[in-house]
Amino acid sequence: VGLLCSATSGLQAQEPAQNGDEESLLPPSSGDQIVLKAKGAARPKILQGAIGDLKGLSVILRQNNGQVEVVVLRDVQRLEFAKPESYEKGLRAMQQRKWKDALKALAEAQREESRPWVRREIMSSIAECYRARREFAECLKAVEQILADDPSSRHVLCLPLVWDERLPENQRYVADVSQLRSKSLAEQLTAASALLSFEEHRRQATATIQKVRKEGDLTMSQLAELQLWRLRLIEPEKLAVLEVEEWQRRLKELDRKVRSPGEFIAGRALMQLHENDRAIVSLLWMPLMEPWDPPTTAASLTDALTLFDQSGRSIEGQRLLPELEHLQSAIAVPQ
Repeated sequence: VGLLCSATSGLQAQEPAQNGDEESLLPPSSGDQIVLKAKGAARPKILQGAIGDLKGLSVILRQNNGQVEVVVLRDVQRLEFAKPESYEKGLRAMQQRKWKDALKALAEAQREESRPWVRREIMSSIAECYRARREFAECLKAVEQILADDPSSRHVLCLPLVWDERLPENQRYVADVSQLRSKSLAEQLTAASALLSFEEHRRQATATIQKVRKEGDLTMSQLAELQLWRLRLIEPEKLAVLEVEEWQRRLKELDRKVRSPGEFIAGRALMQLHENDRAIVSLLWMPLMEPWDPPTTAASLTDALTLFDQSGRSIEGQRLLPELEHLQSAIAVPQ
């Protein structure tokens, strides 16, 4: 089973570790593969060997010819590596949205796995399961555990950030204002995202998000940037089509996983501007490309269905109903 990896553009690869460090990080198997994204008409390039580390936004591979290659994750289509059977079982359960079963298998995989970088990958899956089960505090703890070992980890994307203040409290993170003073940037950003829609906390939450945008690593900074866009939804009468078009140009520069919540925000803005067709395209990004957050994904689908009905395209919208009903069922009773 391949693990899909992603990273944000514009980053340089990290330098490889010293030889001794590389040796200590190498797994016993040398059957790992890095499948690079195809460029132009060329076929994807495959690098084979043993993955020594995956940290920040790059991966280190000791190729079978002995050469050490540092690959930036933005160039990676897929990683393939030996996994414990319990890890494979956990991933299969996640695909079936059986989160409780997945957590049990992934916890076993954590006990069996010795490679630090694979343990971080497993922990990211654990964080996703907690978020899907709406165990948001546990999700935040899991992400912070990853960041303690890899401060630049792309798995900051697993944070239970609030993107839709319309969701009921049991479907979104609920924060205390004291968390805005946390030593953890991850907790600060998560809390600020939850408090942003409350007028009495908005100024402090906004200042916290701006701080995280300046101080956080690239992916966290980008998430903070997208959170600030939510402020524009609070006063929709001041929104302009040109402003949202600028957001959409910015989104094209981002990795698809970072881009998903930004497309959701852009879709909601276009909806308020009565740009229905363009709003639908943005609102369907998350459900079709990256259904990473069940409640928010369901909200995005619901908004898109509303616009299909308003535009006289109900038949098109009905194709989305089975997925929405499946999401709503899973949200009502997390497995």
